[in-house]
Amino acid sequence: MAEKRISLIIPVYNAETYLAECLESVARETLLPYELILVDDGSTDGSAGILKRFQEEHPGWNVLVVRQENGGVSRARNTGLSRVTGDYVSFLDADDLLLPGFLADMAERIGDADVCVGGKRFLNTKSGRLYGGRCPSYTGDLKTVRRHLFPSLRLMRGVTGRLFRTAVIKKNGLTFREELRYGEDMVFNFDFFMHIRQAVFTGDAFYIYRTDNPDSLVHRESPFFLKQWKMQRACTARLRKEAKKHEHF
Repeated sequence: MAEKRISLIIPVYNAETYLAECLESVARETLLPYELILVDDGSTDGSAGILKRFQEEHPGWNVLVVRQENGGVSRARNTGLSRVTGDYVSFLDADDLLLPGFLADMAERIGDADVCVGGKRFLNTKSGRLYGGRCPSYTGDLKTVRRHLFPSLRLMRGVTGRLFRTAVIKKNGLTFREELRYGEDMVFNFDFFMHIRQAVFTGDAFYIYRTDNPDSLVHRESPFFLKQWKMQRACTARLRKEAKKHEHF
């Protein structure tokens, strides 16, 4: 079977504290990305220098560094999507990490499905504690997957730690909603799942989410999870309506 071409998008904004470690985790992957798209969203710290050094130190890689005025994570991800040429795309946040084997595992497990969803491990930088790490393990068609997703905020929150088929995104013109301040990843997930044939949930976790970055949106806004829950209810209602209209559910 031909090797799957995976594009990896990393949006970067004032991430110098963790960025080098993030990029080093990508360099340790057993399956390197077909292309690495680094979007500098108007950083004012040392992030640009870190990105430049990484690009220079890996001349044999397909590393694209895009610099733009600050517009938020959704715009940065959309910029990355507009430049994707791989068959599949994955997202990594600049303060998070990948364990070796993430891309290889996802590429193997996705098979002919349109999306592969992995679990996450959680890292507390101060204590060094790493915990968590699993998600449900099953493969299902659109009807089955929707039944599992409706009640789960955890499964629909976040686009990282996943592998998406690029053709589904391109064919349906899917983008991140730049006007949303929160929940844009959840909306993207629901939009994507409206168009899939099959999804794979790995049950395992190779993605490390940093829990104690004070600059992340989760820590800056105390009612974040309440807003996420409300967003999920709105998305679920729309998905049910569309599914009923098309008799998929």
